[in-house]
Amino acid sequence: MSTSTATLTVEEATRQSLATGTAGAALLHVEKALTGSAGWEIADAHIRKVVAGPIDAGAHAGLYYGAPAIGFTLHAANVGGRSARARPGRR
Repeated sequence: MSTSTATLTVEEATRQSLATGTAGAALLHVEKALTGSAGWEIADAHIRKVVAGPIDAGAHAGLYYGAPAIGFTLHAANVGGRSARARPGRR
């Protein structure tokens, strides 16, 4: 198995952050949709942005950044059997 190193752009890295990026905004909108205070359309749009490019799974990735953060966000979207919400674009 070979591994390669890719350098992410600032935009690609920022969208993967729960603290300051699109992943955090997506999680916020998922939680709003789950509580009924907002619809799923905005959450779906943010999730699509989060998964639109390369995902950082390097050793430095963790709960607040990269693959674990994105996984956490997608898992939250699937709470209560809402698996269609973990796959943006499906109603």
